[in-house]
Amino acid sequence: MNIASADDQRDIAQMQNAQTADYQETAELRRWFGLTESMTVAVAHHCRGKALVTLLGEGTEAANHWERGVLNSPHNVYARHISLAVDGVPRL
Repeated sequence: MNIASADDQRDIAQMQNAQTADYQETAELRRWFGLTESMTVAVAHHCRGKALVTLLGEGTEAANHWERGVLNSPHNVYARHISLAVDGVPRL
């Protein structure tokens, strides 16, 4: 796993302000939500390439309001921010 450069810290701040997306659940999405294997392996297989995970940062932090609701917890959470690229193309 690679450690992020200083430039990647901007991405972390952007992710911390993420909001849940409005989506309509489909059979295709349901397959991703129900993964029992590694997300990295599944994305690499889906994209037919070699995956590279870059660690952008990790540690305890305040959860977003929607995350606290989903987790049913008012406490800080442990978060790991990563970038997952397949053959050099960022995917997650």
